[in-house]
Amino acid sequence: MRQFEVYAYRAAYYLLQQEEAASAAAADALLQSFHDEAFRNGDELSRQQIIKKRVIRSCLNHLREARRARMAE
Repeated sequence: MRQFEVYAYRAAYYLLQQEEAASAAAADALLQSFHDEAFRNGDELSRQQIIKKRVIRSCLNHLREARRARMAE
């Protein structure tokens, strides 16, 4: 998992452009991947693809939540 931490954070930061949000999104993606059997049993490339998809999904969720919070104000 450690080898994917930097990758996940960089991808999340590229998408969100906010340090705190990127850190949270990367952590969510890594945690979800840790519990995924396909991730644990996959090769390097498939693991990276799984992380990438999860980071994107996590970033989109974060953006939706931030948007809802702004609209509620």
